[in-house]
Amino acid sequence: MPFIDQVAWGAPEGCEGASLLEALHGKGLLTNTNLSQFLKTMLYSSNGDPNNGFAGNPYVYDANGVDTIYPKAVTSWAQRYTNAENISGQSSTYLQEELRAGRPVIMWMTHYFAAPQWTHYWWGYTPLNLHVVCVNGYSNGSYHIVDPWLNSYWLSGSSFDYIWNTLNLGVAVG
Repeated sequence: MPFIDQVAWGAPEGCEGASLLEALHGKGLLTNTNLSQFLKTMLYSSNGDPNNGFAGNPYVYDANGVDTIYPKAVTSWAQRYTNAENISGQSSTYLQEELRAGRPVIMWMTHYFAAPQWTHYWWGYTPLNLHVVCVNGYSNGSYHIVDPWLNSYWLSGSSFDYIWNTLNLGVAVG
């Protein structure tokens, strides 16, 4: 699974797009498309609700706002290129089955898997420290993460399961 550095592309809030593009590249799709080109195809929310599309600007860091796009809209975006399923609400066992079937999962988490710093918006609650990564492997109780901020690493199942069970937001790709 290739690493796409969202910071190098000047998109400090572009982790959702970078993670989805990592998954697509890993599936052999859009391999000639870079992050800048891909973000131009992203759905944008007209009313600031990330369930409808990206709320905010992926190229501008906003410490007090939430610039994100949620699984429902990412699923629609991904389905332009391949099969995709919103697996939010599923168990970590279900996620492991998706990974074993060769389907990477775009996962909403927090930076460094820290405790969420919840904030309320008119459309719902979300962590201020929200981050999105691509999960592309499970082995010996650990998950392989391709993080568009930190590169690739293995994460223990207990750390992973804590944040998965807390946010429980993901999209299986492929």
